[in-house]
Amino acid sequence: MRKLRVLTVLTVLAACLLVISLAHAGKLPNPKKVPFEEAVAMLNTPQLVQSWLYRYFRYDMGKLRQVVKKYKGKTTDIPISEPHLWGEDLSYPSETYKSKKGLCYDAANFAAYCLRKAGFEVVVLSVKFERPSKSGATTHTVCAFKENGKWYIAGDTYRIRKGTDIDGPYSNLKEAAKGLASTCRTEVRCLFLGRQKFEGDTEYPGVQIIEGN
Repeated sequence: MRKLRVLTVLTVLAACLLVISLAHAGKLPNPKKVPFEEAVAMLNTPQLVQSWLYRYFRYDMGKLRQVVKKYKGKTTDIPISEPHLWGEDLSYPSETYKSKKGLCYDAANFAAYCLRKAGFEVVVLSVKFERPSKSGATTHTVCAFKENGKWYIAGDTYRIRKGTDIDGPYSNLKEAAKGLASTCRTEVRCLFLGRQKFEGDTEYPGVQIIEGN
């Protein structure tokens, strides 16, 4: 009887999550039907951006293999630190929207573009880990946005696998980076800003180290 009650509760929860997912989906632009700039105007809240990524975005393992092969043995302490290298490997938000795939920095860049267009203060935040995460990653990149004086994280490929929740609030970017590393089950070695490539950009910002080396 107890097992039956547990199963009933789980079924109800699953049904509720499905209803919420379908409600979000009704507001989300389909890349096959909605032009990019129109879609950006629709994705005007962190929750909608995260929901779009959850529904459509897929991690591009083929691109990951290409990037690892390309820079193996050539990177500095902060991988892919030269701006011109980012220009080659980081997708424009419109490219991410149309392909519906990419790496962590593509998702973060897409989220940052949408939220900046919506009027949010945003940065593309990267964390260099003290030791590799469980997946083997040594860095991770997300979009950090500010609301009511606090920082939150969106466009996080670790979290969108699990749902559409927004991470935060954090008092500053250092706290946000620590929270991100904790999610990845490791610690922060350093945090930096960069990996930003918005529509029309032909020059890209260099690394701005916030803390660490």
